[in-house]
Amino acid sequence: MSHWTRRRREELAAQTRVFDVQPGAAIVRQGQQTNMTYFLLSGRTAASRATDGEPSRILDFHNPGDFFGEIAALTNLPRTASVSAVQPTTVLQVPAPVLRAMASDPQLGAILLGKMNERMSLLNLIGSPGVAGTANGP
Repeated sequence: MSHWTRRRREELAAQTRVFDVQPGAAIVRQGQQTNMTYFLLSGRTAASRATDGEPSRILDFHNPGDFFGEIAALTNLPRTASVSAVQPTTVLQVPAPVLRAMASDPQLGAILLGKMNERMSLLNLIGSPGVAGTANGP
């Protein structure tokens, strides 16, 4: 975003919020209807998903610089997974309109779209009967 004007960056930043999350606390819950994306500034989180009455499976871990929640924010669909802090964590909360502005930048848009496609593919695999081998193991 360094090529954006200072004013544009400040306008978008004014619509975001930074907050801390303690270990074990949920940041988002599967099925929630919200339009926020989260960028991990420090700490670590785990994304998990429950399917068909089975216990939750860990899908992925997020580290500083990672983001999550873009699927729900950009599609207005319910959350596809729950994300909880696994250690003291600081996140930047970005509402959908700001994320869309970020996605309109060709470089950022390609990163967001690539990660979103990767996660949708993983969710499709997990939802397919007879498919083993998730982040939790076979």
